Amino acid sequence: MTIFTDLISNVALLLALSILYSFLTRIWKQGEIPGQILAGILFGGVAVAGMMQPLNYAPGVIFDGRSMVVSMAGLFGGPVAAAISALIAGGYRLGLGGTGALTGFGVIFTSAALGVGYHYLRRKNPDVTKPSYLFAFGVIVHISMLLWMLTLPWPLAFEVLDKISLPVMLIFPLATLFLAKLLADQEERNYTEDALRKSEEQYRLHFENASDVIYSIDSDFRILNITPSVLRVLGYKPEELIGRPFQDLNILATNSLKLAFNNTMQVLSGERISSAIYEFVAKDGTRKFGDVSGAPLLRNGKVTGETKPNETSPK
Repeated sequence: MTIFTDLISNVALLLALSILYSFLTRIWKQGEIPGQILAGILFGGVAVAGMMQPLNYAPGVIFDGRSMVVSMAGLFGGPVAAAISALIAGGYRLGLGGTGALTGFGVIFTSAALGVGYHYLRRKNPDVTKPSYLFAFGVIVHISMLLWMLTLPWPLAFEVLDKISLPVMLIFPLATLFLAKLLADQEERNYTEDALRKSEEQYRLHFENASDVIYSIDSDFRILNITPSVLRVLGYKPEELIGRPFQDLNILATNSLKLAFNNTMQVLSGERISSAIYEFVAKDGTRKFGDVSGAPLLRNGKVTGETKPNETSPK
């Protein structure tokens, strides 16, 4: 029972890796060299931390979660991260010495190589991050680890395999799956957040550089946002209009106010306005006609109480 509890205790240390890796990937993208180097240092450091609290099976023969850590370095960080983490973890294991030093060194580099192989397989087929594939990956890594036990002196090798095989194969593949899913999910969240930031930036650039006047209003007819093109078209700066009801701004001729009100209420009910001619009053008093289209802003299929009309430049 001690073998099981010691291995589980060591695996628990690895959960901190997912949190640290999440912060790391927010700073540097995976493909960037600084990010790969830092990932390698992070994975290598966690592997060393695991070796500081190992299951001591016999003098010089220890078991810990380094096989999982360096395989994750290869899988998520790629070859650079895998090489760095393997060098750090391998150097530390050799420094510990003992009968199983070379065996432990071999486990580290085999696990890193398997992770790198899976990294390139993942590039070709993203489906391999599904739980069944990740569990299979964990099984392969830890069968390889057990095979390395045969490099121990033979009487000890068979004794180790007899005692450690079942606990290792029950705990480590599942722990590999769990750790990999945590890292993959956090990686996906980072990608999603990055894509959202890029989308918002792209929208902002389109909005700010639109030639037509685009604006949004709420159910109280307050202007929530308006493109800078309103300065060219009507002579108003956006900050002069935002937050104020458009009926109080005198930017619509009296004969267009009722039409605008009816159209806005129609949009707030969930309908679209494909075209409506409004008469606008510029800041200098000149009058211009514009063709306005409008659509409701929806959230989870429901109208949010805001409309987003798209007004072509008045002429």
